[in-house]
Amino acid sequence: MAEETLFTEYKSIQKIRMGDKGFKDLAVTCVALANAQGGTIAIGYDDKTKLPPANQHIDQKEANDAATRLKSLCFNVSLSSSIVLMHENGSQYFTITVSPSLKSIASTSDGKFYIRVVDKCEPIRNEDIHRLANEKEAFQWELVCTKSVSLHDIDPNALVQFANKIRNSDRVKDHIKQMTDVEIAENYNLVTDGYLTYLGVLWLGNAKQRSRIAYPISVQYIVYDASENKVRKEDWHDNIMNPEELLQDIERNAVELTYSHEFPDGLFRKKIRHYHPKVIRELLINAFAHKSYTISGDILIQVYTDRLEITNPGGLPLGVTKDNILHARQRRNPHLIRIYTT
Repeated sequence: MAEETLFTEYKSIQKIRMGDKGFKDLAVTCVALANAQGGTIAIGYDDKTKLPPANQHIDQKEANDAATRLKSLCFNVSLSSSIVLMHENGSQYFTITVSPSLKSIASTSDGKFYIRVVDKCEPIRNEDIHRLANEKEAFQWELVCTKSVSLHDIDPNALVQFANKIRNSDRVKDHIKQMTDVEIAENYNLVTDGYLTYLGVLWLGNAKQRSRIAYPISVQYIVYDASENKVRKEDWHDNIMNPEELLQDIERNAVELTYSHEFPDGLFRKKIRHYHPKVIRELLINAFAHKSYTISGDILIQVYTDRLEITNPGGLPLGVTKDNILHARQRRNPHLIRIYTT
């Protein structure tokens, strides 16, 4: 059974066979995906089972006509239909691929705005239009390719090391491991047509190259005493390290995060860290992954005697609030997150 996600929606074939109402509903989904990070609408799935109904046949012309009709119901939306596909159950379906609108805000033909949040299409209020414009730039930051840094401009060892780490991961599928180094970099959106994306520069570039992109990762680490006076400060502003190296260097230098308490344990004493190392790593990765790379500001790690605070530049993504933050998953930098979770 297929599950809907931030990037994928499943619709019944009746949506394109019921007339205007069905197409208007599909147009809302297209606009919401375009205003977020793009995605795919699979048409021909039963609403309840999320499987194509038995013996379902779809003509290719019907799929092409659906895409043409949807284009007339959306503004600033680039979409295309696939050839009719065969599901493993023997029934047919097709997909509509929606590209993210990089430079403009998508809307329905009647002037309404939507955005994809988790697996829902949420309306955008008029007062949030300016915020959406700012967020769209942040959403697509990773994939920007300025063609100022090519594969020939980077240290070849950086590419080799990245590809080998991908191949050595037990979370990576075999067909990816069999790719060449460049193909792996392309698969993870570090390279496009021989040039590095911003994400590629962040991961494979040198300090000079990273300094040219909008706002690479910079970090301040501040320790306070019991009176909340600053007693130590470290910072990382030189752009020498890629995100993985930076994470490891922070873990090495943030010694206060390794402190522990001792508790009696029978005849012995047991040390328990103030903060579990896995928790620290997860918090740091979240700070890197959810930072807005289109605005200036440091990731700030503040260590107090009774608490730890980590903040990063940028507010909550559009659609995420203090009330739904524990449940909503709106990824600002999904391709960076993909690398971290590989």
